[in-house]
Amino acid sequence: MAVDEIKLLMDFFIEDLENMACGGIILDTSNTRRISKVLRRAALVGNDLVRSYIRQWSKASLL
Repeated sequence: MAVDEIKLLMDFFIEDLENMACGGIILDTSNTRRISKVLRRAALVGNDLVRSYIRQWSKASLL
């Protein structure tokens, strides 16, 4: 990984990740969905799937 890529990732983790995790940032996909047939057809992520991820992350001591 190039130094520039690492800096971008570090900037993201320092500046944006906490806000995203706490609901401070809303990720808008409307432009992407407008130009992507695949995303327009994609289903929403359901509560059961989110719970499953959270359970697995908890078991792995990631939360």
